[in-house]
Amino acid sequence: MGNIALGTWAWGAGAFGGDTVFGSKTDVENLKPVFDAAMRAGLRLWDTATVYGMGESERIVGVLAKSVKREEVEISTKFTPQIAEIYGNSVEREPGVICLYPMQTAEDSCQIRILEIYASEEAYQHHLQTDHFQKYKQGTLHMVKSLKLPTMKPLDPEAMKLIFKKIPQNP
Repeated sequence: MGNIALGTWAWGAGAFGGDTVFGSKTDVENLKPVFDAAMRAGLRLWDTATVYGMGESERIVGVLAKSVKREEVEISTKFTPQIAEIYGNSVEREPGVICLYPMQTAEDSCQIRILEIYASEEAYQHHLQTDHFQKYKQGTLHMVKSLKLPTMKPLDPEAMKLIFKKIPQNP
């Protein structure tokens, strides 16, 4: 990692984005020359978070980062308290929540997917009603661009039992 991180907290048009705070245009088009100049100068570490500009900062950094090779840029991002809370509360406190695992898509690092595994449909429905999930949902609703929840079936349920020992052997 580089020694200097360039902060992007004012990028975007959200509640604390530059458009609101400074009255300036902090969109991709106007920030591209800033990004390019920083990269040419060897400043390659970008600090961002989902709460910067209400998610716009991460989107903009992701769009700009696509213009360089992956190994040339470093992005330091953070989970919001809502995201951290949902994982701890769900996996630790709900026996039916087997896994909540966030990942980026290979095609677009701005696209986040969460692999969710539940012991049963009933466990999933219970999870949706918990206070911590409702708090998470309300706190991140503005970040969700689409919500596609495909139902998946394991190809080898026995292997799942070995991998995730939390699943009861005789449900």
